[in-house]
Amino acid sequence: MSARGGNSEPMKGQAGVALAVTLFMLALLTLIGVSAVTLSTTHFRLVGNLQIANEAEMALRSALEQVACEKSGTDCAPASYSCRRLNICVNGHAVQAEIRPRCNGVAYSSAEGGSISGKNVVDTYWDLEGKIVNDVFGANTTVHWGLMVPKGGPCPQPNPYAAGNTPPTCPAPAAVTCN
Repeated sequence: MSARGGNSEPMKGQAGVALAVTLFMLALLTLIGVSAVTLSTTHFRLVGNLQIANEAEMALRSALEQVACEKSGTDCAPASYSCRRLNICVNGHAVQAEIRPRCNGVAYSSAEGGSISGKNVVDTYWDLEGKIVNDVFGANTTVHWGLMVPKGGPCPQPNPYAAGNTPPTCPAPAAVTCN
């Protein structure tokens, strides 16, 4: 008999309960640890993919700027429907971008933006669509950029993107060396 007057033997219904509770808690803590590692790895990959997609988009915007204003002397050359492929560098890798300009229409305007009746002052509105063609990063980036060419004249005709017309094919781009 113990000092309390109770039995010193453990109760028969509680035999092994401490071991079962301990094993359950250990399994629960292991699951929490594994899920935390998996979650942090997933977040690390998400941030990496987002960074790659942002870098690809910035490179694509740079390619769009090159196509939007190819220098002809001191001015930009007139826009056209020609499709262009450019090799651009992203994170030291050559990535091919395809730029397809589309003329969305014209507006008669003055330098101040007001309309001039009876005068042939025409601003041309373009949509430049840039797309990564062979993206080694898997970013699948497409960018649209609206562009107004002041006094650019009417849209070139015929429109190769109109229904029934065959869109222009892009010529192969020049090679590029990335560091």
